[in-house]
Amino acid sequence: MSITFSMSMRRGAPLVTAILLAATVGFAEDIPATPKPTRMAVYYFGNSLTGSTIPELHPQLGKSKGKEWVWDIMAVGGGMLWQFRDQFELDAKLGPLDEHTLDPDLFKMAPYAAQKFLSGKWDAVLLQPYCTKMSIVQKEMWNKKFDTDRDFGDLAATKYLIDLTLKNNPACTIYIYQDWPGLWLIEGSFGLAAEGVVQTGKELNAGQMLPIARSFDYPREWLRYDDQSQSSWLSGAQSRMYKSKLFGELIKAYPKLWEEGRLRMIPVGDIYLALDRKMRAGLVPGVLNLGEFYTDIEHHRAGMPAYTGAAAFYTMLFGEKPHGLDYTLYNNQDNFGKDRGRGKDENNDSGIPLEITPERAAVINDTVWEVIQAHPFTRFSPGGSVATLASLEAAIPAPIPVRVLEYGYQPGWSAMPCWQGALDRSAGKATAWTPVLQREDYAQRGGCEFLARVFREKKHPYPFRQYFMEMEEPYFDPPLRHQGLCLQPAGGTDKETAAFVFLADHFLEKRSGGFLLGYFPWPEIPEAAAFKAEQKLKKWQLIPEERMAAMRKGFDYSAAWNAPGESASTSAGMNAFVEKLRVARPNLAAKFRPIPAGALLAALDAQLKADALPGVGGVGEFYKDELTLRTGLPRYAIAALRFAVVHQTHPKALDAAFFNEPKSYYPDAFDPANKRGQGKDYVVVRDEEFDNGPHFPITPAGKKLVDDAVWKLVGNKP
Repeated sequence: MSITFSMSMRRGAPLVTAILLAATVGFAEDIPATPKPTRMAVYYFGNSLTGSTIPELHPQLGKSKGKEWVWDIMAVGGGMLWQFRDQFELDAKLGPLDEHTLDPDLFKMAPYAAQKFLSGKWDAVLLQPYCTKMSIVQKEMWNKKFDTDRDFGDLAATKYLIDLTLKNNPACTIYIYQDWPGLWLIEGSFGLAAEGVVQTGKELNAGQMLPIARSFDYPREWLRYDDQSQSSWLSGAQSRMYKSKLFGELIKAYPKLWEEGRLRMIPVGDIYLALDRKMRAGLVPGVLNLGEFYTDIEHHRAGMPAYTGAAAFYTMLFGEKPHGLDYTLYNNQDNFGKDRGRGKDENNDSGIPLEITPERAAVINDTVWEVIQAHPFTRFSPGGSVATLASLEAAIPAPIPVRVLEYGYQPGWSAMPCWQGALDRSAGKATAWTPVLQREDYAQRGGCEFLARVFREKKHPYPFRQYFMEMEEPYFDPPLRHQGLCLQPAGGTDKETAAFVFLADHFLEKRSGGFLLGYFPWPEIPEAAAFKAEQKLKKWQLIPEERMAAMRKGFDYSAAWNAPGESASTSAGMNAFVEKLRVARPNLAAKFRPIPAGALLAALDAQLKADALPGVGGVGEFYKDELTLRTGLPRYAIAALRFAVVHQTHPKALDAAFFNEPKSYYPDAFDPANKRGQGKDYVVVRDEEFDNGPHFPITPAGKKLVDDAVWKLVGNKP
């Protein structure tokens, strides 16, 4: 057996498979045989992501194949391994392990879960490293101060728990549970209501999650670069690279355990990657991508997602295929949420079950078995290696999406960038948008000048990773990088053009084949803006509808769009910017494509005034407030425009169904006085808690009007 640690990329390897696995392992032919016991007693150290496999069902699942699966758990919401270590070392006062005599009197001092672990005879112990770094040495953590420095990183805590396990159970097998990355796209999905969301602690409900989840770019999150110089939540701790680095360090610390086949990984994150590729290749009936597994930023649904993790546990613990397990246990909503105080609420951690059909079960079982056989860290098969896993992934014909990084402001929310991937997929095009949209009042008119200053100074009031890490591209494989940069210029001034050029040059340094997009919005309704200022309303607070309805009808959109000046929200400002860019930097202009949202609305305004849609007198009726557009046809129009510009394709094939469902939209307006519930109330955004203004239904005639106007504006243009 040989173990080498590589920091180089396999040049020219296919998408996904070229990503670095920090520890590259070549197995010897004498790999220990995979055990096939009939009974396993397992202790889990984890959090709700371990709970996502529904341990309550593990005994029944094992019994369905004639196995006895006994388990217990030490877990806490968001729990990290150092917290469990401290329960033994500090709370139970066991002290350093070299002084640990396993005195029975000490057991009695331990908390209940610790007592269960210390007194048990465990065949296996499962450890779930979660969302921290390899090493974090300091005297304070989570407002708790210590007399001396302590290491709160994963490596020290994992080693402590392994050592403690082997003191009690020398023959025990250690499993490292590889979890998955968060669906961080939803962090930006609340638009201008985000401040209200922060104050209330709300989450999206199931209906609002689906269009966002179907736009999730799982490979990009899972295959990102781990940067230990960053803070723990920016470092990439929920990535393949980090989990591989950590496991490599454990191999070095416990070589005998590794050689004996008693140090293993349960590679759920990598199983998910293979499943995501199969979903995007159309090989999983009725499921479009791995994002459909999520109920919120990290938790996973009942049914198919929960069963996938449990099947991986079973395969690793019992050493045999998961085929034949009773997956129907995971379809029954009555089996979920019982012990979590949330009843059968479809918005709890387990959400609405994603049904496991016989066809889907076959895909899950095959994928679990294939990945575990091929994986370098499962210690399952002599053929398992980085190269074998890479070949397995590369053989799945998933499309490579066009990836776009967008920086923008208030009008950006109306384009529904968090939905763009799902919308484009409906017309057979693969797109992944990463929106970084400002919600602060002071930045709403900053444009490229504001953003260029942020990048020059490397400083932003909020340390969102997207501001810097996404631009700098923490990815090895070029197809995982953003090909497009979408910016929202604030006007056609010389300074704004120069700022755009600075950002474009910075972006294209690492992307010789990249392209640039300029998002040009629409003018605001001055009367509505004045009313908001007079009433001191926040950006996300609604104008009373009886006042707003009159303002919409009285607004002359075409006059506002054709007003003179350098504002990007006018025809003159947009054209000035495009011309100045052409003159200043012809090479950048050749890579530039405008997204002329304001011009599209002007074209629609002319047709609406000519009675193209009976009862709609002009595009002023597209507005929800002074600037944000109404849900329904207005927001679909902008998303269809983005589709046509990026893919150079007529938008008529797009399925606008979820744009036509008012309750699918996340809230633009929110009441921060309505706090998150306590106790048994698992509070998400309820229908009655927000109001996005009057919905503008999408009729077949309205969709055709928009689609044709989009194509007339941008079709067949370079």
